[in-house]
Amino acid sequence: MLFALGFLVVVGGFCFMSKPFRLLFLTVFCLSLVYGYSVSYHVNGSGPEVDEVKMLLNLYSLNIGLFLLACYLGYQLNASHSAEMYQRRRLATFKFLVKWGVIYAIYSFVVQKIINKFMDDGDIGFFVMKAFGLYFFAFFLFLVFAVPWLFRRLSARS
Repeated sequence: MLFALGFLVVVGGFCFMSKPFRLLFLTVFCLSLVYGYSVSYHVNGSGPEVDEVKMLLNLYSLNIGLFLLACYLGYQLNASHSAEMYQRRRLATFKFLVKWGVIYAIYSFVVQKIINKFMDDGDIGFFVMKAFGLYFFAFFLFLVFAVPWLFRRLSARS
């Protein structure tokens, strides 16, 4: 059931994407699959190294982020009334992503170093910040969908 739902989300996302983003996403996705297949587990049978797992998680995060960005920009392209409106929306989206991306990267780097220092392990901070990023993303999606619903519900009562 979950696989079917995921398949429908991906097919729907591909319908929104523009052709260049679709090609870019498929290229990154295929390269991620090739890298995932070629990690040392398949080469010598001893299992992947920690650095390979880190790279694989980063590639999968890149895939998810690129998929969401391509879907969002495709939606904005379809929802815009003119090319100028789409250009303004796209520019605003990229400004938002750069600003908050830099803030999150600095925060993630600092917290990762603090965790590594106190835990005496060079890798635990990476995995903690990946888990934090996943939970933060889920909370962000909850806010995006729940807050407008709550405002509509409260304004209907007034």
